[in-house]
Amino acid sequence: MSGSLILILIVSNVNAFTIYREKPSPQYVFDSDLEAMDWITNNTRNDSIFLINGYHNKYSGWIEGTDGGWWIPFFTKREVSIPPMLYGGENAIIDNYSSVISDIYEASISVGSNNSLNLFKNYNITYIYIGERGGAYRYQGTH
Repeated sequence: MSGSLILILIVSNVNAFTIYREKPSPQYVFDSDLEAMDWITNNTRNDSIFLINGYHNKYSGWIEGTDGGWWIPFFTKREVSIPPMLYGGENAIIDNYSSVISDIYEASISVGSNNSLNLFKNYNITYIYIGERGGAYRYQGTH
């Protein structure tokens, strides 16, 4: 499966992103996310890396997760594109770690572009996770 990028989309009868905008909720993980976590655990390799939804926090300057994807490491022991909270205040294990996270986040804004796909491949991202809360991905393509 080398070089592949797979999209995981949690589908519900309600547009969760609209609900989130109208009525903010501190809840990140929903039942559908837990079901997806089971699927991830049972159907993906341990070295899988997931692109997850996020936003740029203008106060801290950090990129933060916005849905259940941020909890993938906890539930599945898989890696994600946005590290846990407060990563900007910790000693990074690689040089320019915050810049790498920002680059991946910026590329996620135009998920289907060749530049973004090449960057994801360079960072070994193999899956895209969109949780019940929806997200900002603007995927246009069939990659």
